[in-house]
Amino acid sequence: MSTSLGRLTACGNGFAVQITKRMAKAAGFIEGSAVRVTIKLGHIVLRNRNDSGPDTGGLCMAARLWPQEP
Repeated sequence: MSTSLGRLTACGNGFAVQITKRMAKAAGFIEGSAVRVTIKLGHIVLRNRNDSGPDTGGLCMAARLWPQEP
C-alpha cells in the first residue's frame, strides 16, 4: 500500500485531494473511473464502484486525514 501526504483544497462548492497517477494506477484506477466514496470520522475511502466492501477482495484506496495544527 502506498502512502502520500496531501492537503484539501477548495474546489467549487466542495474540497478536493489530488493523488499521483502512479498511486491511482497502483490501485487500478484511471481518469474517469467511477468510484464509491465512504466517509468515516478521520477517513475518506475510495473504492471501485463495483466493490461492495473490504471483504470482497476488490481494490481499495484509503486516505487518512490529519487535522492541521494551528
